[in-house]
Amino acid sequence: MSYIKSPLLDEKGFVILDRYNQEADPKEWLDIEYVDWKSSGVTQFAPLASAFGEIEVNGFWNHTPPRTDKDGVWIESQVAKAPHLVARAMEPGANVGRCRVIELQPNEYANTLYNLHQDDNNR
Repeated sequence: MSYIKSPLLDEKGFVILDRYNQEADPKEWLDIEYVDWKSSGVTQFAPLASAFGEIEVNGFWNHTPPRTDKDGVWIESQVAKAPHLVARAMEPGANVGRCRVIELQPNEYANTLYNLHQDDNNR
């Protein structure tokens, strides 16, 4: 499988990202619409982009026809409430598939171990 390698990696093989103070814009993640989606623990997802621009968080392969998790459609109502988050997601210039804000509440250690899993997000 081919991939694009950023020229920024040429010199050292890594880059140090600038810190981003998202705390300055809490309204953006507080005002967007969240949906319950049980992944592990008490989790809510707020999609910014989805397969068809609707507020849902399914993998693109769960739609008909199934497809890879690329070419996401920005959800207008969410984008209007979170323009800085969307700009941040678009900043690298990569193809965006599912883009979502994840709210995960703290877990007990035993539940953390029980819910530990490898996501299947690279189809």
